Amino acid sequence: MYYTWKCQQLLIHRQEMRFEHVFSRGEFDTGVWNSLSSITDRLDKNWSDMDECSALTNNSTYKDLTTELSEAEKSRASMDKDLLDGPLRTVQQHAEYRSARQAIYEKVHELDKRLGKWRAQPTILKVR
Repeated sequence: MYYTWKCQQLLIHRQEMRFEHVFSRGEFDTGVWNSLSSITDRLDKNWSDMDECSALTNNSTYKDLTTELSEAEKSRASMDKDLLDGPLRTVQQHAEYRSARQAIYEKVHELDKRLGKWRAQPTILKVR
């Protein structure tokens, strides 16, 4: 469970650092940023080898994070996945977990709507 949690934390941090990298390059002026889904797609599915090379070259913290994530993923992959099924199912059945998951779902949709309204305005985001 620890390595699964650790991987999730590192993946979130990696996404944050990728966002900062893309933002610093001024891609908000040219990208399609009308929802959280489009942003996460850009940072995950559409993250290119060139993006990765640039982030690794320009940010030593990102490079360290990538190494730490790789090690955590190897540790997680070496675990017996059947050992996690029971505890994971138990957590997923817990009312507090389901409530928190629903709250996150609702917040993401609210932020998507707000982001869509913000992008619809004729404002240009200036990058320092």
